[in-house]
Amino acid sequence: MGPTGSAVFAAPPLPPGPRRALLVATTDYADGQLGRLRSPTHDAAALKSVLVDPSVGGFDVTLLENAAAGEVRGAIVDFVESCGRHDLALVYLSCHGMLDPRRRLWFAARDTVKARMSATAVEASWLMDRMADCRARAQVVILDCCFSGAFAQGAKGDDDDALERQLRARGTVVLTASGATEYSFEGDRLAGPSGPSRFTAALVEGLRSGAADNDNDGLITVEDAYAFAHDRVVGTAVGQTPQRWSFAAQGRIILARNPLGVRVLPAAIPTDLRTVLDHPLPGIRIAAVETLGEWLGSHHPAHVLAARVELRRIADEDLPRVGDRARALLGEPTSEEVGRSAKLAADAVDAAHASAKEIVRQAEAKAAKIIEEATEAGKAILADAEKHAALAARATAVPTRPPETRTTEPPAAVRPRAPRIGPPPVSRTSGGPLSGICLLWIESYPPGIRVLTDRVRADGAIVHLVTDVGQATAIVGRHPINALVSDIDREGGAVGFDDLGRLRGAGYHGPAIFFTRRTTDARDQAARKAGAAGAVETANEIETWLRGVRDRLPSR
Repeated sequence: MGPTGSAVFAAPPLPPGPRRALLVATTDYADGQLGRLRSPTHDAAALKSVLVDPSVGGFDVTLLENAAAGEVRGAIVDFVESCGRHDLALVYLSCHGMLDPRRRLWFAARDTVKARMSATAVEASWLMDRMADCRARAQVVILDCCFSGAFAQGAKGDDDDALERQLRARGTVVLTASGATEYSFEGDRLAGPSGPSRFTAALVEGLRSGAADNDNDGLITVEDAYAFAHDRVVGTAVGQTPQRWSFAAQGRIILARNPLGVRVLPAAIPTDLRTVLDHPLPGIRIAAVETLGEWLGSHHPAHVLAARVELRRIADEDLPRVGDRARALLGEPTSEEVGRSAKLAADAVDAAHASAKEIVRQAEAKAAKIIEEATEAGKAILADAEKHAALAARATAVPTRPPETRTTEPPAAVRPRAPRIGPPPVSRTSGGPLSGICLLWIESYPPGIRVLTDRVRADGAIVHLVTDVGQATAIVGRHPINALVSDIDREGGAVGFDDLGRLRGAGYHGPAIFFTRRTTDARDQAARKAGAAGAVETANEIETWLRGVRDRLPSR
C-alpha cells in the first residue's frame, strides 16, 4: 500500500473476441528519389512488442517488412479477408508518404518508382476501400508517414462526408502521424543510431508505461492512446500535428490494458457505519465488521481497499473477540488459532530435540564399533603382508620369456554394393480435361490468381494472362481465343463490364465469365447484361465453367 493509503489492483481483462494486427514497415527503397528511412522497422518492432504482450495488447500480429507493392496489397487483402465480425482489426503503415498532383496520398513500397507512383505504390483510397470490405466491426488504421493526414482526400467525393459514407458499415478509427501537408519526423539524423519516429514512439510509450490510461480505469482506448501521442508529438515536434478520424465507431475501442494496473484510493467509510464501528459494545462492533466483510466482495476496488484498511486496524487495535472476526474476514488465523499453532510448534521443537539427541547417541555408538572393527582388520592385513614379504625374499629368481608376438591379418576389404536402380520416371500423358481451350484472362493483379492459372494450364488449356483491355485486344487479334475470364474492378471502378463490350467490338464473340473476390446478385446481373455467363468467386466455379466450354467445342 502506498504512502497515501492507495493500492494497485490488476487492470480489467480485455474485451472478448479475436484481436488481429497487420504491421507494414518499409525502410529501403529501390528508387533513389526515395531516401532510406531509419524508423519504420524499429517502429514496427517496438509496436509489435506491446501489441503481442498478453498483459498489454493481446494481439495476434503479422509483420511485413520491406515488401514490394504487390506483396503489400496481397498481405492487406489476406488480412482483411481473415477477419471475422467480432474481431478487432488494426492496420499500421510506416513508410514514405507521397502526394500526387491531385493531392491524393500514396504509400511507398520497396519497388515504388516515385515518377510512376500510380503503378508502383499503394493508394490510400485503395486501403480504405479494403477496410470498408472488412467484416470486423471495430477497425483501427494507424498511418505513420509524411502527409498521412491527406488519406481522406482519396475518398469518392473528396471530402470527409464521402469517406464516412464509405466506412459507415464498420466502426473505423484512423490515426495519422501528421496533417495533410506536414512531414512525419524521425527522432535523429539518418547517420545516427536506429530509433523510432516521434508519433509511433509516443504511442508505444503510452501503451507500455500505462501513461495513456488518463482516466485510471485500467484500460487504454484508441482515444486515450491518440490523446497521449498527440500531446507528446505537438510538445516536441514543430510542424507535426497528429490527426484522428472516427467513422461510425460504436462505444470505446479498447486498444490495450494498463500493464501497471489501477491505483485506487480507499473509499470513505459512511458516517453511520463509522458510528457503529466506534460503538462501546463489542457485539455491535462485530455487526459493523460483518458489513465490512460484505464490502470485500464488492466490484468497486475503492470499497474493497477501504474494507481491508479498516479490518486491519480493527484486527490490530480492538478486543480479541472483535479483532478475531476481522482477522477471519481477512483470511488470517484468530488469536486462539495462533495460540494453538504456537503450542504445537513448541511441542514439535521439543520432540525434535529429543529425537536429535537419540540419533546422535546411536550414531556415536555405531561409529565407535566401526572404528574398533577397522582397527582389528588393519592389524590382520598388516600381519598377512609381513608373512608374504618374508616368503618372497627367499624365493629364487625365475627368468622370464619374452612375450610372443602375433601377426594379425588386415581386415578383409569391404565389397562395395552395386548401386540401386530406381523405377523409371513416370511420363505424363499429353492433353487433359481442358485440352483445346485457348483462354484469355484479364486480371489487374496476376500474382493473386497464379495458383489457379497454373492449374488450368496443367489441365491442358493455353492461357494468355494480361492486365488491361489494350493488351487483351492485341491477343484477340493474334490468337484463336475461345474462352474469356475477366476481373471487374480495375483503375478505381468496375470497368470489366465495359471492357467486355470493347472486346466484342474487336472481334471476340465467344463465351465469357467474370471472376471477382466478392460476388453479389447485382454484380451477377450486370455481368449477364454485359453478355457474360455471370460472375463467380471460387476456383471450382471457374474450372466447372471451363469444362463446360470445352465440352461445347466442335470435335476435331
